[in-house]
Amino acid sequence: MVFRSVAIFLVWSGLSLVNRDQNVAVDRGVNATYSASRTSYAIYAQGKNAAHTLTLNLVALDYKYAPKTLTVNQGTRVTVQLFNRGKSMHNWTLTSGVYTVSTPNVKPGHAETVTFMADKKGEFPFYCSVRNHKEMGMVGQLIIH
Repeated sequence: MVFRSVAIFLVWSGLSLVNRDQNVAVDRGVNATYSASRTSYAIYAQGKNAAHTLTLNLVALDYKYAPKTLTVNQGTRVTVQLFNRGKSMHNWTLTSGVYTVSTPNVKPGHAETVTFMADKKGEFPFYCSVRNHKEMGMVGQLIIH
């Protein structure tokens, strides 16, 4: 069901799931590759220029994200759009000492966004900061190459 939800949102946003090593030219001027397995989903994306904003759709379920890993290239301006398909309030929080960004809390059935510049390379954990959701496993990883 999670895979189907991710696929629906990627298609809805004009993107598609493809094999790991296929490149897809997206009409917004972005080269993107998407991969999926039963246990994790990853989005690899690169903006063509700094003026472009790349939107990554992320689904919040109850105590997990789909995909769990977001990978972008350094210098990409990123908008994370969080769709809450869970039964309780969720958010997307990235606090690493390098980045401090968060969506507002999102009600079930709603979406919120946050935009930031991915200007530092590294691996950065993200999580839901609502109540004890992080401790319950609602975490993921942002990788910036």
